[in-house]
Parts: sequence; structure tokens; C-alpha cells
Amino acid sequence: VLHDELPDLYRAADLFVLPALHDPSGNVDGLPNVVLEAMASGLPVVASAISGIPLAVVDGETGRLVPEGDGAALATALAELVEAPELRQRMGEQGRRKAERELTWDAVAARYREAYELALEFPARPRRIAVRADGWDAAGINEGRLLNTSLQLTRRATAQAPERPARRSLM
Repeated sequence: VLHDELPDLYRAADLFVLPALHDPSGNVDGLPNVVLEAMASGLPVVASAISGIPLAVVDGETGRLVPEGDGAALATALAELVEAPELRQRMGEQGRRKAERELTWDAVAARYREAYELALEFPARPRRIAVRADGWDAAGINEGRLLNTSLQLTRRATAQAPERPARRSLM
């Protein structure tokens, strides 16, 4: 399907289905763009509750999440939404609002920025921290491994860089 044709296809749909599976090696998409596109198009999403999909799809609010490989649960979720146009409408609207509010590049960049700024506030020693922004949890980020590396790189770059004007907001 050509990318230019996708908006028309989403508009013609009543709901979006993604029964995602891990491949034989255990690989799976993190958070497939098609889920975000469907939500932004106002469609309720029925998808497998694996990987990053539950970060976007809230079961019972923006769609239905089903266990990976459970055909019976998938059929039940689809039948529920096919038989309830008002429920599809409500879930689609909530999904669109969530996509506009939380799933844009600007929103994601803001959460990363907040995490880095939080890391810069702590001394450079290993600790476990939890970041929560706009309902997203990243509990258990290991500052000692992940953020401490960024902190050291930032300090090194800052020490070597000429003085810069004050930081501008990304938003």
C-alpha cells in the first residue's frame, strides 16, 4: 500500500486490528507506527498485549488488548466492537485524543528531555529512579548505566564547548 493511500484506508475502516506475534527468534516490533496512525485516525485498536503496544492502546478505553496468539480472545474483542458502533466511536475518539496529547514527536521528546534533566539533578552515582510524565511509567531506569552515561557525555561536552546562550525551550 502506498503511504499516500493510508489516510483514505483508515477513514474507510471501522476499527484497526494488529494481532502481533513474536517471530521464532523472539523478535517483535516495539510500538508499530500503524497503531499510532490508526489511533490518530480515530480508530479503536484491537491488538496483542505485547511489547510497546500497551503503552499506546489502553484496554477498554482506546481499544482492546488480547493475549498474544489467543485467537478466541481476538475473535471476542472483534465481535464486541463490531456489534457496538457507539463503543467503537467512543474508543476511537479517546484514542485520537491520546495520540494528540501523548504520542506526538514533541510529547515524546519532552519526556526524554524531562528524564535527562532529572538525571542531571542527581550526583553521578548509580541509583535507580522512576520517571513519570503524562501517565507514562519508565520505572526502574538505571541511572548508573543508562542516564549516567548520558550525564558523563553531557558534562564532557559542556566542559569542552564554548559558552552558549541560554537554552531555548523545545516546545
